[in-house]
Amino acid sequence: MNAATLAVPDATLYYEVRGEGPLVVLVGAPMDAESFTAVADLLADRYTVLTTEAFAARLRDVLRA
Repeated sequence: MNAATLAVPDATLYYEVRGEGPLVVLVGAPMDAESFTAVADLLADRYTVLTTEAFAARLRDVLRA
């Protein structure tokens, strides 16, 4: 799993990418990306899975690492 951020006007978006294949996007609004971990890991065997967080709830942890 790769975690990263994307700076956009007036916000910083947090996202995670795992797996390979056709893209599946799991939008974590109003939840965080971690809520989708079990499903995303299962799908990653066949798909590229992108999980997001609407409010970058875990952004502080990424920036500290």
